[in-house]
Amino acid sequence: MPERVTLEMDVPTVIKVISEPRTQVTHSAVLTIDNDNARGLEQSALLAVEAATRSPRTPLGQRAGV
Repeated sequence: MPERVTLEMDVPTVIKVISEPRTQVTHSAVLTIDNDNARGLEQSALLAVEAATRSPRTPLGQRAGV
């Protein structure tokens, strides 16, 4: 995944974000959209993912302890 992406003006662009957490907690990152030719920061978004694993004894689709 590139650390920087160059966007064209007025062209919708999909930016794929991939998470590969190694621990079972909430992980977060900041996505920053900035134009080096303009003063200040244009946009910033907090991205978060809750990483959890399923118990090997819990059938897929069922909640543990039910």
